[in-house]
Amino acid sequence: MDLSILEERGQTALRMKFSLPVTQYRHFSLTQPSRIVLDIFGDAKRQPRVENFRAETHWLSILRFSSGEGYLRLVMEIAAAAVPAYAIEPEN
Repeated sequence: MDLSILEERGQTALRMKFSLPVTQYRHFSLTQPSRIVLDIFGDAKRQPRVENFRAETHWLSILRFSSGEGYLRLVMEIAAAAVPAYAIEPEN
């Protein structure tokens, strides 16, 4: 997986590229602390541990990757008190 983070005009965009097309995913937001969770389903290898990365953009503070049986989970910790409006836009 390749991950890039872009920030322009007050918006943060995460772009993820996988070796296989993503056909199933789910996302939801949580509060206290504010975060967005994205689960990507497929033939994912289970990771032995959780990986944390500092993002430090206008909206993000930490990205956390973990996995379960058959899915990869990305948790985006939000740097604001509330989760901002967001969109998930699959591409080829």
